[in-house]
Amino acid sequence: MTLHHVSADEVRRQLLARMRSGMYADGTRLPTTRDLATELGANRNTVNKACQTLAREGVVLLVPGRGGGMFVRRFAAVGDAAVAQLRGDAAALVRQAKALGVSRTEVQTLFGDTIAHIYTDSALRLAFLECNIHDARTLVQQIAAMIDHPLDACVLDATDLTTLAARYDIVVTTFHHLAEVRRALGDERERVIGVNAVPTHDVALKIARLEARQLGLVCGRENTVRSMQYLVASYHPDDDLRVALIDDTTAVQALAAQSEALIVTYSCAADVTRITGRVPEIVIQFQIDPQSVAFLSHRVSALRAERYAD
Repeated sequence: MTLHHVSADEVRRQLLARMRSGMYADGTRLPTTRDLATELGANRNTVNKACQTLAREGVVLLVPGRGGGMFVRRFAAVGDAAVAQLRGDAAALVRQAKALGVSRTEVQTLFGDTIAHIYTDSALRLAFLECNIHDARTLVQQIAAMIDHPLDACVLDATDLTTLAARYDIVVTTFHHLAEVRRALGDERERVIGVNAVPTHDVALKIARLEARQLGLVCGRENTVRSMQYLVASYHPDDDLRVALIDDTTAVQALAAQSEALIVTYSCAADVTRITGRVPEIVIQFQIDPQSVAFLSHRVSALRAERYAD
């Protein structure tokens, strides 16, 4: 895996964002430094340095020996440590300004201007594209927590793709739609970054446990059908798997009549029940693979640095 020169501070902020999102709850054992380095695209020593900093701040507890590891100690300490550090840094800057003869008003103006520059709408704008609003909003929450930056949730069919580059610094989409979005942006395709959306663990387990031999799969788009067809077939290579798109009402009705088990994406579930009168056995929901977000996180950090330096 290619490393992107991610700093220890970037790693620290990403880990804090995961704790803030609930991904790493109080008492949770963190992945090993080796696994975190792979996920975040960082050097293992850099990850270790970030974790040592979090330990000094009281956020994580390092337990040596067999059965040990890094544990989230008390997430409330994240806020305490951050505020204490900021207060100390701010006090040092104010003392320095006073020693240089800078007036109280000038210091207040300087801080105010700096805060306005960093927190205003001139900050980076990110869009996330998915084929339905449910998945767009769900996955945006996950990505935002991982990179500690907000994104606008957009729906592919309802968005003018050709204007995205003028409105957003980075356009994020899943691997399923990456080629489509890159083609639409043409010369601005380098602004498009793909992340991997995979079925949740519970969904994958349910599919693997299916004992039915006649399986039906309903999705909203062709590319989703292809990826999910491959996944289901990998778990059930000897079973009969038939597919249909939700727009083809006749095909969906026939599929429901022929299948022992119906597998559908979340955005299609209500329509499948309305069309067929049948509740699907499995409704597919997606989550973001954290490892696939490493390059996006690096790009956001690099652009932030450029923007704040202006």
